[in-house]
Amino acid sequence: KKNPEMDIETITNLLSADSLVKEVSLGGRTIDGNVQFFYALIAMACLYGCFIGFGSAIGIQANITPLAARRCVTPTHKLKLILTDQLTSFALGYVDVIRYVLKLDFQGQMGKMLVISFFGSLIGVSMGMFVGSLGKMQEGAKIGIILGISMVSSFLAGLMNGNMKDIVEKSF
Repeated sequence: KKNPEMDIETITNLLSADSLVKEVSLGGRTIDGNVQFFYALIAMACLYGCFIGFGSAIGIQANITPLAARRCVTPTHKLKLILTDQLTSFALGYVDVIRYVLKLDFQGQMGKMLVISFFGSLIGVSMGMFVGSLGKMQEGAKIGIILGISMVSSFLAGLMNGNMKDIVEKSF
C-alpha cells in the first residue's frame, strides 16, 4: 500500500529461496559428515571383532589345530567351551571398540553409543564364530568370507566414498 513500486533488490530478496528456507534434518539437528564417517568407522571396528570370534571357533575344532585337539579331549562339556570362548571373545571385542568410542565426542549420545557398540561387537564376534565353524573349508577361504562381508559392509556404510550411503539410498 505504501510503496507499490519496489526496487529490484527487494524483489530479488523476496524471490530468493535462501532467505526463506532453512535446511534441517528430521530430528531438528544437522549431522556433520565427519561424524557419520566415525559412526561407520566404529561399525567397522565392531565387524572386525569377527576375527576374534574366528580365532575362537578355530581354537575348538580338533581337526584344525593341535591346541584345539587337546582342548576337545578335556572333560569339559563342549557347550561350556563354546560359551566361554564366545563370552571372552565378545568382552575382548567390546573393550577394543570402547577404546575408540571413548576418545570421540558424540554430543551427549555416549550412552546410546555404548549400547550400539555392545550389540555391534556381539554381532561381529558371532559372525566370526559362525564363519569359523563352517564345514571343512580351508582357513584362507573362511578369512576371505569374513573380509568380503566386512569390506562390502564398510563400503556401503561410506568409508571408501562419503556419498555411498546416499547413492545406495537413492538407488535401492
